[in-house]
Amino acid sequence: QYQENTKGERTSGSWVEVAKPGLNRRPSPQTMPHRLVSNADGSFTFEAIDWDARKAGDEDTAPEPSFINKPLSDIFFFKNRLGLLSDENIIFSELGSYYNFYPATVVQMLDTNPIDIAVTNDTVSLLRHAVPFNETLLLFSDLTQFIIRGQDRLTAEEVSVDVTTRFECELKAKPVGAGKNVYFSTRRGNAAGIREYYVDPESKVNDAADITSHCPTYIKGSVRHLSASSNEDMLLTVTDQDPSSLYVYNYYWQGNEKLQSSWSRWEVDGVILAASFMESNIVLVVDRADGVCLERITLTKVNEPESRSFPTEINLDRRCFIPKGDNRPYQDNRTRAVDIEGNIYEGDRLTAFFAGGAKQDCYIGIPYRFYYLFSEQVATDGNKVAILDGRLQLKRFTVSYVDSGFFQASVEPEARPEQSYTFTGRLIGSTRNRISRVPIESGKFSFNIQSEASKVKIALHSDSHLPLTFQAAQWTARFYKRNQRI
Repeated sequence: QYQENTKGERTSGSWVEVAKPGLNRRPSPQTMPHRLVSNADGSFTFEAIDWDARKAGDEDTAPEPSFINKPLSDIFFFKNRLGLLSDENIIFSELGSYYNFYPATVVQMLDTNPIDIAVTNDTVSLLRHAVPFNETLLLFSDLTQFIIRGQDRLTAEEVSVDVTTRFECELKAKPVGAGKNVYFSTRRGNAAGIREYYVDPESKVNDAADITSHCPTYIKGSVRHLSASSNEDMLLTVTDQDPSSLYVYNYYWQGNEKLQSSWSRWEVDGVILAASFMESNIVLVVDRADGVCLERITLTKVNEPESRSFPTEINLDRRCFIPKGDNRPYQDNRTRAVDIEGNIYEGDRLTAFFAGGAKQDCYIGIPYRFYYLFSEQVATDGNKVAILDGRLQLKRFTVSYVDSGFFQASVEPEARPEQSYTFTGRLIGSTRNRISRVPIESGKFSFNIQSEASKVKIALHSDSHLPLTFQAAQWTARFYKRNQRI
């Protein structure tokens, strides 16, 4: 298009590259991704984005992005470009210009131009999610994983998408990265599995280990949310079948050797809508009967009650500090209050304590149950290989505890009544055992088993608000070998 510039009596002009008349359209702000803007006053604004229109060319020289009139499956950033997944295509914005998906010029091919590329495979591969991984971009479809190499320059002329592995996935939850690994979910009948995607340090080949192989039916339903933290060595999983539970994976690496790989479950009396890590805290959005709540689980050893001169940690769900004279922030008939002297208030005593405002500084919350079930104990040989051709008769268990209060041990033998053993925290002769002091002790607690290892359930549990830490457990037994070589 020729444009004239008039200065006084002189007129000059130049040819300017523009879009073909009628084709300067832009993606619809209403159906495209929106943005959440952080304001200076601490509030947020959720708003539509003014996406750039076509600046040059026509439908042949500057075609529409392939996501037009198609649903988007993921949004991400990679190499200073905004990326979108749609169908079998990966679409990158212009370099450094996140809201433009049209080339600035069609006269020459610029390295900054947007990129629109489809994966090639021998089966239909609808792309679900994209995760930056090991200086590359890892793309997930239901049956195949693809990779875009992390070259110094990501350009339309040099970009390529390659098949890297073929693992079946269930991708209702976006895979998450932590450290040098990426975690994604799979389906195993009515249960879910989790795989840990990594680069083998010796062969340099991508692989994915099943980190639920030792408990294949533990996670119920389909995974709908994943969150991971490399600082805490922890992965959080939320499922659709058990939405009130957090399935927690704890791991510990020493070099290339994994020394810990354990799963546990944390129950919440509400529907978990989202869970995420923020520094050393887990932030939860929980839908409860009295409304949607934003709650925090602190993972550090820094204890807030002790910093306020309370005698011990106070472990309660929905815990709140209530200054003297204030009322409860929520009503629940399970609520327990603990005052600054360690006294406990529940039921009618709690109602009386808060009549006209709290009688003194206190913490309130809902008691929860800690429960740990030991795995079956087995005898091993010198190479730590289980010996299965014999009978292991357990006699006693001993657990080592540190700075702990009340807890119980239960022994449930097959075809016999369950036995319970209680530790109250009060030890005769201990200098900590004072009437006016909350009992907190460190030491060892032993209890009888007297059952065959394969026919007994051994558990530790507590619903007290007092702290509880177990460091180790040991057992004594007699092994009877059924067979003997001659």
